[in-house]
Amino acid sequence: MTADPTSRISGPQLLPDMFHTDRARALDSLVLIESLDADLVLPGHGPVHHG
Repeated sequence: MTADPTSRISGPQLLPDMFHTDRARALDSLVLIESLDADLVLPGHGPVHHG
């Protein structure tokens, strides 16, 4: 996601831990996403992110 009212972080981020059932799997997913040749993120929560 790129926005969460409970977070002070701006930009792409994981949901807070209370929303994860498997944080390690979420982090593994980020590794896969990071390897993609893209510069646009269309998250389910928050605005579009370029970069």
